[in-house]
Amino acid sequence: CDTLTTAELYTIVTFARDYQGAECLGHPELKLDLSQLSPLLEKDMLAAVTDVFINERKQKFSEWIPNIISSEVKDWYALKEVELTSEHYYATTMPRMLINMIIETLDMSKQMSDETCQLILGMILQKINEFHDLYVNEINNYSKRYFADRQSFKENFTKQMVANANNCESIPNFVLIVRKKYDRDDLDDLSRSSQQQLDRYESMGKKFERAAEYCCNKILEEIEMDTVKFLKLLFTRDWFGPTAKQCCGTIIETSRDYWSSELTHLKKPLLAYTFYTWHKRIIAHYLRNLFSRNTSIKFATPTERRTCADQLRRESSQLDKEFQSWDGTSAENATEYHFNILSNIADVLEQTDLDSIVLEIATLAKKYPSLNMDQVTQVLLLRGDLTKQEAKDKADAALANMPRVNQGILFEIMEIVNQIN
Repeated sequence: CDTLTTAELYTIVTFARDYQGAECLGHPELKLDLSQLSPLLEKDMLAAVTDVFINERKQKFSEWIPNIISSEVKDWYALKEVELTSEHYYATTMPRMLINMIIETLDMSKQMSDETCQLILGMILQKINEFHDLYVNEINNYSKRYFADRQSFKENFTKQMVANANNCESIPNFVLIVRKKYDRDDLDDLSRSSQQQLDRYESMGKKFERAAEYCCNKILEEIEMDTVKFLKLLFTRDWFGPTAKQCCGTIIETSRDYWSSELTHLKKPLLAYTFYTWHKRIIAHYLRNLFSRNTSIKFATPTERRTCADQLRRESSQLDKEFQSWDGTSAENATEYHFNILSNIADVLEQTDLDSIVLEIATLAKKYPSLNMDQVTQVLLLRGDLTKQEAKDKADAALANMPRVNQGILFEIMEIVNQIN
């Protein structure tokens, strides 16, 4: 049976199963005693034919998956225009082609037997994981080539990465359809076996969610490259003072250019992720210089401290207002952005009463449980009116009996700070 085609194998198995049915020998007019009929295929032969079918399908998937990805990748480098769906999202036909082949194969195997369908389903889930790995690898290669030579890709990179993100986001939904239609495990049965089945779908879904976020991060890398000159100046002498450059405004304008063009075609959950991640990266650039021991800013007068604090508050409010308007959520569902970290630090910088500054820092530390001695000391030294020892003493007094933990929004942002070159 190794030389038989898929269609021939399918025909043999289904006929061997159905030949005693009402449309064949079991037709009432024939009046045959079906109990006297022998099976067309003995169990061993039926199992052998089924094994050949499963192996043939496995081989087809092994050939087909790299081919469909290769065809997709050729379009990327050919700068082919990315298509819009009826919902105005950028996407390609690849996920639909993938799911169509999966459903066609599972429908065929289910006609053969439930056992064959479950075996084929297990093989397909494994192949979907392989598809994920190949797809993400190609996305990574594409990104590397783009960032090495941006001009060659024109505007296609952003559109294509939006489409890739949307593709990755849609695949878990397709897999959920497959699970509901073909997986015979009772979803209400929380036995160990059933739970393991649920876990493999959940694990696969998370892999594609992370892949979609990876695509969004590459778009943010592009935005960051376009704004890095100004991001690096945040909370430096070039940012502050009478000759200061309009860093914050330029960052907002550049971001807005992306939000109002290609990213309008990114699915909403991914757009929300992109907004939120970008807001953390912007804050990270402020804090990178603010907490640095090599910062170029140190204030000489209360007026200078107040002026800087006012600028931090103004930009904090400006950024928050922009991000809230971009994400378009209603007031009751509004995303909580954390630009107020900057205005909270501004309160410490502006404080005129040195006796009250310990309380100010303690209030800050309660809001941000990862805020540590070194960070507080650096903020106090920025004021310019405390010696290093005095700053350490006040930081120690403020954080006394307040255990520090590596969690919370400040910790997340400082993780980004540590990744910035």
